Amino acid sequence: MSARFSVPTFAPAIGLDGVRAQLRAIGHVIGRAGHMVVTRRALVELDDRMLADIGTTHDAALREAARAPWDLEQPRRHPRPQPQPQPPARAPAPRPALLASLRAALRRRHSRMLITSLDAHMLKDIGVSYGEAEEEANKPLWRM
Repeated sequence: MSARFSVPTFAPAIGLDGVRAQLRAIGHVIGRAGHMVVTRRALVELDDRMLADIGTTHDAALREAARAPWDLEQPRRHPRPQPQPQPPARAPAPRPALLASLRAALRRRHSRMLITSLDAHMLKDIGVSYGEAEEEANKPLWRM
């Protein structure tokens, strides 16, 4: 009488491709853990200025170096309060007196340009000499 001995299986058969995939995943995790050990050791060796450049302190670097190599999760940080966006600054509304004086200056410029288009006969009709019309047309628009 021979007794048959069977080994109980707790996991389904995954095949050779499944074993390769699992080995690749384990190798990836081991590689990341090794990288973390090297990086954490280098972090402790940085001076305070370099640590400030990357936004951490010496105490935080020591805490990071003390973590286990397989502890790959990023520690949770409290979110920094973000400044509330300010509405875009509007230019102050021009004052009514400023608008009125600007309109008056533009009207003067327009009427002076019209004077230059008049001939001698029309200038005589309104009682203005050619010299007076030329003097008026050459005035800057802000002068009355």
